[in-house]
Amino acid sequence: MTPNRGFFIVWRVRSAFIHLLKADRAKLKVAILLSSSIEKIMQCELCDRQMEALTAHHLIPKQNTKRKNEDPSPTIDICSACHRQIHSLFENKHLAQELNTLEKLKNDPELQKFVSWIKKQKTDKRIQVRGKKARS
Repeated sequence: MTPNRGFFIVWRVRSAFIHLLKADRAKLKVAILLSSSIEKIMQCELCDRQMEALTAHHLIPKQNTKRKNEDPSPTIDICSACHRQIHSLFENKHLAQELNTLEKLKNDPELQKFVSWIKKQKTDKRIQVRGKKARS
């Protein structure tokens, strides 16, 4: 009994496809191993610490823009500790009106105290931020 020609063609295509999948899977494993071995270090734009992960801080908060679905403003890449400290110290309205550039954030006296302290901390330490939204 000979197989149907259509079945034979489908079988060859399927086996070739499976072979490609296996080859791609092997390449993918190598790529994953290589990417995990390379440390991805980035620098916080506010405290200058070397971090593995950063968050994007909108210089003008989304709440204060007319079009919330679109990207409202430029962002800066900062560590999560700096990001949480900014939002614990300042209301979004104050951030939008007064502290809407990286230079203004760096020159703020309250934030300077935190930045000088955070620079001395280990990067793997989870920082608990304290502050009240003093300015509105």
